Amino acid sequence: NNGSHWSPCLTKVDACARAAPPTGRYAFVMSQYGPPDSPFLPYIVPLAQKAKDARATGAKVDIVLLMEREFAESLDDMYQDTLQEHSIKLVGVPFVLPSRMAHHAGDKWCGAKDFLKLHALNLTGYDAVAVFDWGLEVWGDFMPALRCAAAGWVLTVGGGQHEPMDLSFFAAPADARLFSAAISFAKKAPFHEKTGWGKSGFVPKPGWYADADCGAGFVHALFYQRGKLAEGIRSDAGLTDGSVRFAQLDLCEWSYQQVFLCPGFDCTKVRAHFKPNQPGSDPKECMKRDRSMFDEAAPIVSTGCKRCCDDGWRHTPCFDVDACAAEGPTDGRFALVLASIHAPPKSLPNIASWRAFADASNRTDLVMIMTKTDFETFGVIAEKRLQLKKWGIRIVLVDWATPPGMLFQPTVSWCGPQDIVRLHAFALEGH
Repeated sequence: NNGSHWSPCLTKVDACARAAPPTGRYAFVMSQYGPPDSPFLPYIVPLAQKAKDARATGAKVDIVLLMEREFAESLDDMYQDTLQEHSIKLVGVPFVLPSRMAHHAGDKWCGAKDFLKLHALNLTGYDAVAVFDWGLEVWGDFMPALRCAAAGWVLTVGGGQHEPMDLSFFAAPADARLFSAAISFAKKAPFHEKTGWGKSGFVPKPGWYADADCGAGFVHALFYQRGKLAEGIRSDAGLTDGSVRFAQLDLCEWSYQQVFLCPGFDCTKVRAHFKPNQPGSDPKECMKRDRSMFDEAAPIVSTGCKRCCDDGWRHTPCFDVDACAAEGPTDGRFALVLASIHAPPKSLPNIASWRAFADASNRTDLVMIMTKTDFETFGVIAEKRLQLKKWGIRIVLVDWATPPGMLFQPTVSWCGPQDIVRLHAFALEGH
């Protein structure tokens, strides 16, 4: 898309590349947000090989890893060894997000890891940069996109769910004006679910879409859309003189993201693969070549675990439930809890196994949580349809599915209430 409507992708990348400076200097860029963990740079081998291939043709290509300076300066030896092995230049940046962002997002913002990627625009020692997400497995030649970028083009791709933009890959001139515009927009453009970034809207989508409030939506609003604030910032940065232009590439070729967006696409023409990581029902799906990350028996180096969980920050061995259970009360009272919002389901297909478990334990109740409002409307239907008395299911009525005054109030259909209502299980008395 071109920022106002869906449009043909830029396909003549090779022709564009011929306008690049003959002695250009380029960078393949990745970024690490926060302290690193394993797997570290999982697809660095094919990317490093493509850089090596480019150098063999006479191109000047570096591989650069961006990190916030405090983490770059304390990088463990095991990660330093990986950088040295693949001749990766580590660049520490003084900040991830600019101070006084209008969005008031903070470090927990979903776009923070994306904004770190934008620091690549400020690597002005290069003519152009190609920025790759960690999950992108490079198969083909990216030098045409880099040379096209050096000729003054910002090149991005759309998203795998028809989002206007995805930051799994982009190529751009290493131009401080672009980075300056991003900083300025961050400080002046708040985000709102109804109006987007700086009141730029969401075109060509009719309204909010997944990741609109993250980095992809931010970049799309700034560089592609026609919002008044964004246009003023681009003008102030000197980006309206035609020296920098903006286009999108075919994601099927440059950042493949599932067959339903690329039906019949020849997998041999994919230059980089982003998704999916696991095969689905379509046998023609293009899959990653290196499957070791997704083999359930593949060990994660940092913990030594094979089937791993996470602690909210890194992969860890999973919790030992049997050991924990041995310390539990011998005469405890327990509950298996269901929850229903709005109209009840047509059936409970696994209820017989639940009832059998409860009967065998002799100290376990079956409970269904419903809001009082839903029960007034659907209570009789639920009793009849689900045969609650037959299965011995006790209904517990609660006041709300989402807490009153909840800050996040989406204007589109949201899946959260069906999950949040289950949290009332924490307050069940007598168990």
